[in-house]
Amino acid sequence: MDNLICRVAINTAFIPPGNSIMISKDSVSPDKVKKDSKIDPEFKINFVFEDYCQRCNKPWGMPLDEFCEKCREKSKNDITNWRSIHMVKSHRSEFTIAEGEALHYDKDEMESL
Repeated sequence: MDNLICRVAINTAFIPPGNSIMISKDSVSPDKVKKDSKIDPEFKINFVFEDYCQRCNKPWGMPLDEFCEKCREKSKNDITNWRSIHMVKSHRSEFTIAEGEALHYDKDEMESL
């Protein structure tokens, strides 16, 4: 028997300083869970996270160059993307939809859309 109650997706970049996220019935998937009267309207899931690194435990408030070697290695692909995003944002404040798509997708992806 499948014991799946619901699904959630969490972007770990948005974990608040308290290292926990509370998900309510209205924030889960599939939509039928939200409408199921057998599931308590006060249904909640509390996710508590542990810091990967005690030194770099607030990456949203640290310059990328200040990450420790372990965190730089673990996040090397993300750091490359973050640097690109920062560079683009520092030169432009607004983009057209076409410019945003060109920056976000490669040529083959664009042709398949």
